[in-house]
Amino acid sequence: MRTNSSGVISARGSPPNFTDPETGSSLDMGGEFRVFHPGLRIARPCDKSGKGSHGFTELLFAVKVDDRGGVIRQAWIDYEIDGNPGSRYTLDLKWVMVLCGNEVSGIYDKHSCSASS
Repeated sequence: MRTNSSGVISARGSPPNFTDPETGSSLDMGGEFRVFHPGLRIARPCDKSGKGSHGFTELLFAVKVDDRGGVIRQAWIDYEIDGNPGSRYTLDLKWVMVLCGNEVSGIYDKHSCSASS
């Protein structure tokens, strides 16, 4: 999880510096990074997100794939409000995340993972 005023679409490497293992270049995003663990508490009220220097809270997926690439077709986030077990919810992420590699090119459209996309 990362708190900052700018977002990440895609980056190679691992947080917080996202150092690309092939080129050695890095993406300095700043902000605060916390590794997920069950029970991680996010205490930013919704009315504070995105205002002034408060930025926003962003969930990062750090995924390791080989040369074949990979696809995440769906993910779920279980959460509760104010630590109250009576207010448990599940957020169903209906995203398709394509991790480019030699076996995933063009899976969802002809431009997936192409050099010109």
